[in-house]
Amino acid sequence: MGKLKKKSRASIERRKQVLGQRKKEVDDSTQKKVAPLISKLSSSAPNERSMAISAVSMICDTDSKLRKLFLKEKLVQITMEQLLNDNNDECVMEAWGLLRNLVVDEGYAVAVYTWRNDIWTALHAALVKADASLEKVDGSTGSVEKTLLFDYIENVLGLIEALAEVDDNDLRDEVMNKVLSGNIVEFLLKVKSHPKVTAKLYTFVIGFFYEISSQSLEFLRLSSQKLSLETSASSNSGFLAQLYHIGLDFQLKEVQNAITPQVALRYLETIQTLLAQIDLSKTSRQEAASDIPTKEEITGFQETKMNIQAVDVALDLVSAIVESIGSNNLGNEQIYQVSTNHIIPSLVLISQNEEFVSKALVALYNYSWLLKSEEDWLPTAQEILAMVLPQVYQTEELELKTDYLNLAWVLLSTSGDFEANSDINQVQGLITFSTNLVQSEQIPGNLTGYYTSLIRFLSKLPARSSLEIATAIGDFLVECTRSSLEQLVTGNFTQIHTRYQNLFEINTVECLNAIFDVFGDASYAYDESVYVQRDYSSKLESLISHVKRVFKVCDKSKHPELKEQLAEVMDNLPLFIEYKRSERN
Repeated sequence: MGKLKKKSRASIERRKQVLGQRKKEVDDSTQKKVAPLISKLSSSAPNERSMAISAVSMICDTDSKLRKLFLKEKLVQITMEQLLNDNNDECVMEAWGLLRNLVVDEGYAVAVYTWRNDIWTALHAALVKADASLEKVDGSTGSVEKTLLFDYIENVLGLIEALAEVDDNDLRDEVMNKVLSGNIVEFLLKVKSHPKVTAKLYTFVIGFFYEISSQSLEFLRLSSQKLSLETSASSNSGFLAQLYHIGLDFQLKEVQNAITPQVALRYLETIQTLLAQIDLSKTSRQEAASDIPTKEEITGFQETKMNIQAVDVALDLVSAIVESIGSNNLGNEQIYQVSTNHIIPSLVLISQNEEFVSKALVALYNYSWLLKSEEDWLPTAQEILAMVLPQVYQTEELELKTDYLNLAWVLLSTSGDFEANSDINQVQGLITFSTNLVQSEQIPGNLTGYYTSLIRFLSKLPARSSLEIATAIGDFLVECTRSSLEQLVTGNFTQIHTRYQNLFEINTVECLNAIFDVFGDASYAYDESVYVQRDYSSKLESLISHVKRVFKVCDKSKHPELKEQLAEVMDNLPLFIEYKRSERN
């Protein structure tokens, strides 16, 4: 099934922090914002409690520094033990929303705390209460009462959705078991089809089906048996609801193997139309001007969240649909024209927005793979590459730098004769930056993935760059292979894997494969000056025994794919050296 994944807010915030940046001290004015609001959560006045919960929720959602301070003041515990049991319905509704936001923003730490403290019992009771209240909603129900109930339903279901999307397989499985064994699908269908349901709640319910179906194929199958879903929402629906409809329809059709070129084209055209309706200027998170946000600020904040969510969903869908087109050979001239004339320019524009850059780069990456062999793709690929290459060299945050490297790599793989606009100082700076990461005191968690992307990117530069750059890259690849093998052969195996996991084995595989590719033919302009004159054959020959030793100690039961890759480069390395030595004879 096409990948419909989204990053947590915590992940988005991490990429905004420069690697190695120290935490800033919290000033007194910041601290003073927290204590009064925590105090007001226990106010004797229901209106004051409700306003305080709403204010805390908005502040936590827009300011990670303040959110950490609120959490230190036991905000989650106060919410679960006190606010969810408040005697005021509005306070309880707001409390569910606050807890949902904290799980979305903080992820595993808050989620597992709530789960271990039996949040599901409270969630189940809340759903039973909501179901009973929904039965009583009719034409005589007041608008305030109805709005309160619908917001309550949205917040309770929103917490379930947030728990189901936590980045931990064990916790996610436990949550999904509860979801699948309960009557949540039936409740969702009841809400969706209720004659008095608002557009806001309807959108949320369709979104819940979409998001949870992205997590669980079993949930998708269960839903598809009971969900009567038209192929597209009414044009009167909001753009977010229509995007969710496309997402659900896409998921269902993928399971049924029913995606055709015509269906894929319709999806892409509709998504492009909906993207054009979203005001990208209203996708920046803003802090409240005062300690307690005004109603106008809260309304604006909610509009911003909806716009952000809509663009997020659209980008996920484009990535998944394009991936499906490529893997199922569904591409045709109409799809290519709509993509290059409309969707790809939109993605390039969206990639300039910090909020969406990572997802936009993934969508462009998928498109670049789909179109890289098409004759008309080269001019567009060159334009995108000109935008991406400076970011490859300048960006310091590792996750985002990896995304840029991946996109640049596939763009450099585009068919056609063109040069990469890089100079030797940029390439050497990138190599130095990357080498320092391995030697840093704190090893980044995604270092292995970063290095794989780096090596693949560098392997495409020599054919499209100067001899000086080809020399620097060749030297790096040989040295990275040597140093990786040396770490594994001479170092403490257990300590190395505790600190680096399988970084050095994977680097060995990637570097050797890159060397085979970069220097695979004597006709390459740089081959004589770099490979031959710098005597790479002798340097590589001295590493053969090390490769064999690393292959031997690699545990096939734990790393079967890596074992196979090591076997392949172990067999190919002596053959490659022999080939290169006989190549000019």
